[in-house]
Amino acid sequence: MWAPDGLLSCDSLEILLIVIIGDYVP
Repeated sequence: MWAPDGLLSCDSLEILLIVIIGDYVP
């Protein structure tokens, strides 16, 4: 599990965001 950043309480949101960014930016 990831450490809580404090900005996003849901780790799923962070993972989803990284997946989306990683998909657009190779």
